[in-house]
Amino acid sequence: MTTYFDKKIVRFQIEASSKDDIFQLLSSDFENRGLVSEEYKFKVAQREMIFPTGLVIGDCGVAIPHTDAEWVKTSQIAFASLKKPMTFYQMGTLDNPVEVTLVFMLALKEAHEQPEMLQALVTMFQKESVLKHLQSITDVDEFISIMNENNLY
Repeated sequence: MTTYFDKKIVRFQIEASSKDDIFQLLSSDFENRGLVSEEYKFKVAQREMIFPTGLVIGDCGVAIPHTDAEWVKTSQIAFASLKKPMTFYQMGTLDNPVEVTLVFMLALKEAHEQPEMLQALVTMFQKESVLKHLQSITDVDEFISIMNENNLY
């Protein structure tokens, strides 16, 4: 089984002025570890404009930006909690804003991994206590423990 968080690309309470800042930061973490191609960050931003990834779960906004497998060398997921909410758009719309505080950026090498991972994440998101915990967490080991408990590590 792939370990999606083994590179521990985890950032807490980041300050960003735009979605592109978030994409740049997390994509650079992927790229610096040799996990994605240089084009990955641009492809994520392009895809997000056409196919938004924001979700409203209870009172929490979550985004799951990603792009096609061809830009990925090794599967991995990055996580960021945001100091201030960032406006994304709701999945399936181009005009319904979602104030996001949690970002799970997917870099998945195999096409079959995407629907499986999206389902696993959505299952975890349905646990309000987990989302609240993720919004306030500041420890990587604690984050990894939460992912383990939810069968995502």
